[in-house]
Amino acid sequence: MGLPREKLPVLEQFVSIQGEGKNLGTPYVFVRVGGCPLRCRFCDSEYTWTLKKDSIMSTEAVAKLALSQAEAHSIDWISVTGGEPLMYPEQMKMLMQHWWDKGGIKTHIETSGRFYDAEVHNMCDLWSMDIKTPCTNEVNEKDLDHLRFMRSGDQVKCLIEGDADLEYARRVHILLDGRCTMVLQPFNVNVDDTGTDKSLVLLEQYNWLVKKVLGAGMVWSNTIITPQVHVLAFGNTPAT
Repeated sequence: MGLPREKLPVLEQFVSIQGEGKNLGTPYVFVRVGGCPLRCRFCDSEYTWTLKKDSIMSTEAVAKLALSQAEAHSIDWISVTGGEPLMYPEQMKMLMQHWWDKGGIKTHIETSGRFYDAEVHNMCDLWSMDIKTPCTNEVNEKDLDHLRFMRSGDQVKCLIEGDADLEYARRVHILLDGRCTMVLQPFNVNVDDTGTDKSLVLLEQYNWLVKKVLGAGMVWSNTIITPQVHVLAFGNTPAT
């Protein structure tokens, strides 16, 4: 569905903490857009895959609501996630320009790594790019070309289920060459609100990953290992 820059499909706008990566635990306003061409195994937001016509909003209204939420909670960061925000580059530029003009808010773009837009990248404060490992069933070698664009304040994330994923992430790390922070995360199990046992599985996977990385005899410079805290806290459910 082609959309004018004045329109954007938004499934959720909410306040929470950042659950992944270098800003883990930081209060955020989140704008979650609909639509994504990837079908990743372990995706924690499958409900965003399909673009829904009734989710289409005014881009300006989305920008204003997010800014008002940030001001109400004294929040410095707004993240646009998905789905895939890079399906709507013109809308992303419009959002960020509004936030910059009105409040100097820091912006965080969360992308699958399948797409790239230099203008959007240059406008945001934190570009968070996934590189799909074998466990996702969405490996695409062309995605690795985007590593050369990463800035020192950005991050690249890799999801780890087993040794094959860690080996692929090691290749990504070498190509990245310390250019920005690398984030290793355990694979996402289907945690729900009552899934204590499933939460323990996720923590056990995190324990395995930490031991594996620290015991590998390799140097993982500029790398952090974090669980997906939002999955532990809230499960794989919409925020609203």
